[in-house]
Amino acid sequence: MISLRRVSEDDLKFINDIRNDPTTRSQLENIEIISLEETNKWFKEKSPVWFIISWGSNRVGYIRTSHDTGNSICIGCDIAPEQRGKGYAKAAYRCLIQLYKKDYSVIWLDVYRDNTIAYNLYKKLGFIEVGSAPRLVNNKEYVTMVYSRIDA
Repeated sequence: MISLRRVSEDDLKFINDIRNDPTTRSQLENIEIISLEETNKWFKEKSPVWFIISWGSNRVGYIRTSHDTGNSICIGCDIAPEQRGKGYAKAAYRCLIQLYKKDYSVIWLDVYRDNTIAYNLYKKLGFIEVGSAPRLVNNKEYVTMVYSRIDA
């Protein structure tokens, strides 16, 4: 069973290790390696609303939020490389969407168009691509997708 819980300081090394993995960084807007000290400082200053994704008692990834306007919120998810392909991201996104769709009129995310696994997952979850043209980030097409509130 998938579960989400708020990130604590004890989770920051776990998060940092996933975030700095080359396969994760290649799909992020900021591809630089971030030190654990920088992560700790950022966490203390920003107090982000992030969640640890667990399967049973095992941490498998984290789901993050940003750009919270009170009306719209950006979400994203990173799964530990050895845990990918097992449906954890899909289940975590479903939980977070259920949690946030009552309070936010717009739930959105950004993804590289060539990240076909993530792009197709987002489409299956009900996200649709918006905007007139993709942005170029790190020389790749970066698109914004918005959760389509079909059941709202």
